[in-house]
Amino acid sequence: MYARRLHNALRHAIEDGDGRTDDHWINVERPIFEHYACSMYLSGVLSYLEDKYGVRPWNEPGHSHVSFEDYIANSGVKSFKALGLSSAILDALVCIRNAVIHNGGDLSKNKDTKSLKKVTSANLPNISLNGSVVTLHSTSYQTDFMEFVRQSFLAVCMYHGDG
Repeated sequence: MYARRLHNALRHAIEDGDGRTDDHWINVERPIFEHYACSMYLSGVLSYLEDKYGVRPWNEPGHSHVSFEDYIANSGVKSFKALGLSSAILDALVCIRNAVIHNGGDLSKNKDTKSLKKVTSANLPNISLNGSVVTLHSTSYQTDFMEFVRQSFLAVCMYHGDG
């Protein structure tokens, strides 16, 4: 519930633009704001998950399943399967979080030297890469990086018996 409310608040702020509709807002400021709103949401979600369940909890046994992949395959939640959620995808989200929080979005500057490969292999929706620099997008509900992160959040919580 809280993840959805925060997501909705950030989506509203992106769409609202403080009431602005001018070209500068739409073409210059909004993409930057959108990227940072997505970055903050991702950072908050991963921080919450790691505080509550431990470091990279999708790589640990869950409440009723041995692996996160087994949980996704047997959960009955269609959106989790449709999004192709996996431990590798969540590890890629960690790489993105580290890049946007610590390295100006540059995956090549992460301590994990395989970050760029992990992110490209994960084929995550609603991101773009310019070389090794990642940009996050939330242009509509259908193309919303934060919705992907929210679904990932729900999957991990449910994997550990919550939600």
